[in-house]
Amino acid sequence: SFDDLLIRLRRSLEKAGGDELSREVRKRYRAALIDEFQDTDPVQYAIFHHIFGKGGALLFLIGDPKQAIYSFRGADLFAYLKAAGRVDRRYTLDRNWRSEPGLIAAVNTVFGSRENAFLYREIPFEPAVAEEGGTPSFLTIRGKTESPLQFWLVPSADGGLINKGEAEALIPGAVAGEISRLLRLGEKGEALLGRRRPREGDVAVLVRTNRQARLMQTALGRLKIASVLYTTGNLFDTPEAQEVQRVLDWMVHPLQEGRIRAALATNLLGVTGENLERLTGDEAGWEEWLSRFREYYETGKRKGFIRMFRYFLLREKVRSRLLDLPNGERRLTNVLHLSEVLHQTAGEEKLGLNGLLKWLVRQRDPGSPRREEHQLRLESDAEAVKIVTIHKSKGLEYPIVFCPFNWESSKIKKGAFSFHDRRDDWRLNLVLDPKAGDFRELVEWAEQEELAENLRLLYVSLTRAKNRCTLIWGRFRDAETSSLAYLLVPPGGAGEKIVQEVGTHFQAKTDELLREDLNGLARKSKGMIRVTDL
Repeated sequence: SFDDLLIRLRRSLEKAGGDELSREVRKRYRAALIDEFQDTDPVQYAIFHHIFGKGGALLFLIGDPKQAIYSFRGADLFAYLKAAGRVDRRYTLDRNWRSEPGLIAAVNTVFGSRENAFLYREIPFEPAVAEEGGTPSFLTIRGKTESPLQFWLVPSADGGLINKGEAEALIPGAVAGEISRLLRLGEKGEALLGRRRPREGDVAVLVRTNRQARLMQTALGRLKIASVLYTTGNLFDTPEAQEVQRVLDWMVHPLQEGRIRAALATNLLGVTGENLERLTGDEAGWEEWLSRFREYYETGKRKGFIRMFRYFLLREKVRSRLLDLPNGERRLTNVLHLSEVLHQTAGEEKLGLNGLLKWLVRQRDPGSPRREEHQLRLESDAEAVKIVTIHKSKGLEYPIVFCPFNWESSKIKKGAFSFHDRRDDWRLNLVLDPKAGDFRELVEWAEQEELAENLRLLYVSLTRAKNRCTLIWGRFRDAETSSLAYLLVPPGGAGEKIVQEVGTHFQAKTDELLREDLNGLARKSKGMIRVTDL
């Protein structure tokens, strides 16, 4: 694997002859520039340090630790910080060329109001500076420029904490409603992005999980707003994969009534429960379906899977049926993508319909290995609201951004956890059995790392917006250790038990006190932040 190559190279550099290898590399490359260095790991850093760390060549490490959000891929912020501590010179790019000045000022206010905004002293927050002499395109509503950073406060019904289920039932609909309002105002000429009306493609909703993405797409679909998902889901986990499996299952087992009913009830064929009941007593209608599927099976045997499946899609009007459903373009994209994968597999492994069905069943097993080419393919995004995971949004920009779910907990749940041991040069450690000893201090370190990453995810979210960004906040259950809770804790709490201190402080907050915190932030921003109740 690629990881094995890196490990072998590091070992070669560390053993006898490693210095000679380093010299040969330096002869060929007099200078090296490593971009996105905040996403490095200890092995990669060790390689470059061996080659370029002894002088005789130029090495530029280019990165922003505030945007180090890929720990789940093996990126190690502490490797970056170790490297940053060894450099001779530092240069900072402080100018923001993306966002309008008011939004830059608002983000500066949010992160500048808290000492050690990113938890670690080694990652200071330096206020960004707006581009000079440019002509930013403001979002105006009825001729007025609204505050570019909007906080929506969700009041709790009885003064208690808001359950996650309640929040997820309320928030997607509220966000979809605001998007609909902006688009309607645009159609009337009452909302403008610069000199043009805002369109669906100007809007992005940033989420943490695929589940949140689906909730948002459903809410937008109810209001007939086109949307496109940029998530990391797998093709075989989709409902469409299950439905194609049911259709193939009928073709391969044409006389088994349970399989016939399961296939007919799919969205691909669209037979309702009522019509299924009618078919039970309709011998001619039942025989018509059996005859059609025998024909599909025979076509597949003679001409191959893809010829048969295209005929099936055409004859059963599957395309138009799926496109008439909510999220129809997503559904159709999945079906067409799956047909291509099955066609490729049939050719590579010489499989007929029976073999393809068995292969598809294996791929849908949650324990089966997943391949990169089986990631969900993007449906058309020409004029659609973009629903994007924060990790996928990094490096991108959108005029209007909504951040509905940036209140995730930083608590370590049950089970194994990892942490960097500050007593051992920040070496990464894995605790497999937390019950085996007293790991309270280690859990606190792990929770600090989780909080720090949540802060960086919040920073990436806010800095994707060009003109307007909306954040949602409230007394959500588990939000007591979130990035927003940390930033809104008054300066003073920053000890070894910071996650616990933030949680205790949040628990004492009422809706009114949360509102006071936000209003204080709005005053500091000089009108660039606005607070409203949802």
